[in-house]
Amino acid sequence: MNQRKIAISLAVVGAIAAPFVLKTYKENPYGKVWVSLTFEDMHRDMARLKETNNCQTIERDEDLLRGCRFIQKELEQNGAYYSAPSTPLYLALNAAVAAVAFVVIFALTYLLPALASRYWRWLKT
Repeated sequence: MNQRKIAISLAVVGAIAAPFVLKTYKENPYGKVWVSLTFEDMHRDMARLKETNNCQTIERDEDLLRGCRFIQKELEQNGAYYSAPSTPLYLALNAAVAAVAFVVIFALTYLLPALASRYWRWLKT
């Protein structure tokens, strides 16, 4: 069998196995995900703003004021970005691991034997 065919076959098997060996299939990379407000969220946020007189009654506490401003912005935009598991990021990570594994295994099984035979011949002379 041709050395290139063997190298490609091993590289494909290695690329399929790489996410499992490196456990990237378990990774859950987080990214910014847009979450729209539901009807219940909108009413809850509006009640919170009414409670604080549109963020006027909590001027002394910075954390509460920041949260109140976030609620205002969320209501204006009808949603917000939250950190959540990202499927495209997950797929990209696993595809990158598989591609790198393919290249490395192909290089090891195709190029190294050729280099080793040249080196071996050079040592014998």
